[in-house]
Amino acid sequence: DKWLDLPTKRPLVVATEYPTLATRWLEKVGWADRVEVINSSGATEVFPPEDADFIIDNSATGTTLKANGLTIIDSIYESSTYLVASKFALQNEVKARTVQNLKLLLESALSARKSAWIEFNLLTDPGSADDMTAATSSTGGAGYPPSPSTFRPLTAAQKLTRLSTWLPAIQAPTVSNLFGKEGYAVKSIVPRDELSTLLPKIKLGGGRDIIVSNVNQVLL
Repeated sequence: DKWLDLPTKRPLVVATEYPTLATRWLEKVGWADRVEVINSSGATEVFPPEDADFIIDNSATGTTLKANGLTIIDSIYESSTYLVASKFALQNEVKARTVQNLKLLLESALSARKSAWIEFNLLTDPGSADDMTAATSSTGGAGYPPSPSTFRPLTAAQKLTRLSTWLPAIQAPTVSNLFGKEGYAVKSIVPRDELSTLLPKIKLGGGRDIIVSNVNQVLL
């Protein structure tokens, strides 16, 4: 039973930023007479176990809860966020433009959550073990990773040609020449959930000096 870990011989303490909502839920489940509600005023997840037996809080992904050793035992309700504008406001050109601009910025922030900015260099460096690569399929199928016997040196241009066939990008990767070297600097916006497979493939494809950064906004 999901409630078995809670103490039964003393009043329980629940920490929350939503005391009214918490009280209503406790009344609904018949626990109002045995639970003390305290206002957490933020950082609610750190209250258990010393300062509270359980918490009532909002959660988007559950990551913070898991990081603090907490388990969800009940869901009070689920909600979604909407941008709502008055139809009368939308009839005003200035107000309508302001609403559209706000919508654009919100959508760009949501898109950025799913994206990552990746940068790396491609160099021509014959004889270097780190610069040896092989022809691999974009799906990572047969021959991926390549065996040592299939390795052979490639120029930066050859590497770029191969990488460009599978490297994700919004339109196309941004490529520029490296100063004083025969090679290229490559930059691209990629799906964040593909990083675990992309990074090893970029390294095997001859990528060096690989940098991954967070993206704040993506406007398409």
